Amino acid sequence: HRLDKDTSGLLMVAKNDAAHASLSRQLAERKMDKHYLAVVAGQMREATGSIDLPLGRSLKDRKKMAVRPDGRTALTEWRVLDQRPDRALLDVYLVTGRTHQIRAHLSSIGHPLAGDGKYGRNSVNKTTGFPYQALYSYKLKFTFTTDAGLLQYLNGREFTVEDIWFLKEFYAFS
Repeated sequence: HRLDKDTSGLLMVAKNDAAHASLSRQLAERKMDKHYLAVVAGQMREATGSIDLPLGRSLKDRKKMAVRPDGRTALTEWRVLDQRPDRALLDVYLVTGRTHQIRAHLSSIGHPLAGDGKYGRNSVNKTTGFPYQALYSYKLKFTFTTDAGLLQYLNGREFTVEDIWFLKEFYAFS
């Protein structure tokens, strides 16, 4: 699995080809839950939601992704953890895993990531002082069984990061 440039957090690494093949299969079959923490511009109207919009390369900028009717299926689910007058802290769950999916999806609904120079708003970014997008892969949960017991010890395990670089700054704003 991969993280966008300037996204921090948990990353899976396989020690051998057999483990890599098994993990790749589990990812493709969506038998792992990947959660991200994100700080977005504005307040969310609902406590939870999902964004089910196809993504493809932007016709204006080939380095960006955009919502396009001819794009690949992309589904992002989110839940508000906390809000401030001008921003919200979200738990974001990736159902699919497209390039720049979280960044493009949240921007498309008017809530770009704070600090995101590619999909964000300069006016918001200047107020945060974040050096890059406030997006962190903070939780990884394994929910699979494997053939021959390979990696079976991971089934039901959850790995979570508690110390996330932008949380102090988020809570400092009131």
